[in-house]
Amino acid sequence: MMELKGRRWILIMIRKGVLHLFDTGLEEFVINQGLDMIGAAKKRELEERWKKLQIARLQLFVERTNLIKEQTELVLEAMKSFGH
Repeated sequence: MMELKGRRWILIMIRKGVLHLFDTGLEEFVINQGLDMIGAAKKRELEERWKKLQIARLQLFVERTNLIKEQTELVLEAMKSFGH
């Protein structure tokens, strides 16, 4: 039961992330309701692909955040050295 809840939570998070990218009625239908119309094997495959995509997006977010942090620290140091 816990495994199912975990998978369902991940799928909900993936769906929410996807809906931020595609905010129209058709995409919402395909992603939220259409997935339930697909055969079980293909549905699992698509869910896994969505999960991998979400992980990649999160990794990119972390990399971007780290880059912003590094650049911000360099700008701060430069400002301090110029007496701002």
